[in-house]
Amino acid sequence: MQWLFDIVLAMVANAGYALQSWVQAQGYLTTGFVNRGDPNVVDYDKNDFIKDAAWHTLDISAIVPAGAKAVALSVLLTGPTVAKGFWFARNGQAFGRNAFRGSLVVANLLHIYDGVVAVDTDRKIQYLFHVSAFTQIDVTVKCWWL
Repeated sequence: MQWLFDIVLAMVANAGYALQSWVQAQGYLTTGFVNRGDPNVVDYDKNDFIKDAAWHTLDISAIVPAGAKAVALSVLLTGPTVAKGFWFARNGQAFGRNAFRGSLVVANLLHIYDGVVAVDTDRKIQYLFHVSAFTQIDVTVKCWWL
């Protein structure tokens, strides 16, 4: 009777490998959410950004792996002037309608924003910061989607 168990186990093992190969060939289960963990420092601070109310490119490829589709960003913002803020969008977008944005609502109070930004194939995004004397801009890449 053991010989029957051995045959069934061999068939199941072979079917399992075939199933795994088929799933990978279809691209299933190879995409998803990737938590970055708990970085101990911010990725970008106020000195890393040009603040002139124009769009600029930010290369995040040193943090985000190839194949990423989007990232979640955390932005901490402080400044003396209300109604000044930021925009993050997919690199190459012409309009800011589909963008992650925030602004200073109360002067000299810490504002915390979390948002999702699509990433281009080169793992670049674009940003815009209004002209202002921001006292703090801290941006951290929290996670990404493959």
